[in-house]
Amino acid sequence: MIVGYVRDRLPRVSLPLPGLEGTVHVEFILDTGFDGELCLPTHLLDGLDAAYVNTNQVRLADGSRREQDYFRLYMDWFGEEREIEVIATRGLPLLGNQLLEGCSINIDMRDGGEVTIEF
Repeated sequence: MIVGYVRDRLPRVSLPLPGLEGTVHVEFILDTGFDGELCLPTHLLDGLDAAYVNTNQVRLADGSRREQDYFRLYMDWFGEEREIEVIATRGLPLLGNQLLEGCSINIDMRDGGEVTIEF
């Protein structure tokens, strides 16, 4: 089980990611409107053991399109090593629906409320 909390009206969890010099803990916002796995700002990606894959167009929530770099990293997801697709962004770290598929999510939507993800 992954446990997090609500802060500033956003559900958040911290995940350990493989860094170039050891494990890096990154706080993600659960974004059920994002259909990918992870979005990370480029300044965080620079310190991770992530490999560049390609550049693709993504469609944003407002319907516009933008070119974004895609990376691949391997991380532990509920006891299994999993290949993860990461989109490089200028925004906040996001955890999307594709990574949450098959999980049960519970969010106590109040400041300080608990967020749980179970597989």
